[in-house]
Amino acid sequence: MKRHDQLGRRIFRIGLVVVLIGTLAGCNWFANFREEKKGIQLDRLRTAAGYKTSVLTADIPKARQMVLGNRGTLFVGSNAGKVHALTLDANRVVQARTLAMGLNDGSAVAFHNGALFYSDRTRLLRMDDIENRLDNPPAPVTVVDGLPNEERHGARFMMIGPDNKLYISVGSPCNLCESPNDQFGHVLRVNPDGSGREIFARGIRNTVGFDFHPQTRALWFTENGQDDLGNERPNDELNRVSKVGEHFGFLTATTRRLPIRNSARSARAASSRRRYLGWVRTSLHLARGSTRGTR
Repeated sequence: MKRHDQLGRRIFRIGLVVVLIGTLAGCNWFANFREEKKGIQLDRLRTAAGYKTSVLTADIPKARQMVLGNRGTLFVGSNAGKVHALTLDANRVVQARTLAMGLNDGSAVAFHNGALFYSDRTRLLRMDDIENRLDNPPAPVTVVDGLPNEERHGARFMMIGPDNKLYISVGSPCNLCESPNDQFGHVLRVNPDGSGREIFARGIRNTVGFDFHPQTRALWFTENGQDDLGNERPNDELNRVSKVGEHFGFLTATTRRLPIRNSARSARAASSRRRYLGWVRTSLHLARGSTRGTR
């Protein structure tokens, strides 16, 4: 009887841990869902003097990146698998066209020398002379192929740099890991024809936006911190690339912790995370003990 009581207590503790973990994950998911359901909240956006915000269109689901063509066509990539072209008149859309559809992820768009570049997760494609062919888009040309196909952090961001080269994000397909051999976690640079492929910056968890300084031409990029710790921690980063191939510290093993610099709050978050993981390890140890006791 005593042995059965001990086993019952162990099973209860394991179940409690499972429920608690599920509850924490569910709360985080629900909080994100609740924020998304609120939609666009223009009253919460602050602008500089002389500027105002408005909704241009609400008819493009999951719009991700935008770029203007030479004639003012607004090209919009989306992770709904489509690429759109919007013809504008002042502040309104007078015609919307879908240039590509059925993509794994069409988030990234760039425009250069009359051509539209867009992503399809594992590939970068190009439509030449696109603003003269909006009603009859040409067959796309593959510029880059063989990019990672992982869905997590697989949405690309892309820009033409001041050197007239393409810069493309390749995120790490995880929360706290980085693939060896530079397969993931970097910014890629290529010529518009796909030649000269090289890693411009590495050690990056996931960047969803970058730009070039107008005077120094240096690349500045955002980097998203790890997930599942709420909206206030850890700190995200804004980084500047000072040399080709520079490493920005994202770790190479899942057993190590992502360094978050210059934040006392981040230190507290790391301490809480260590206590939480210790609690989970203790529970798993109890689970192994229960398994041995029933053999």
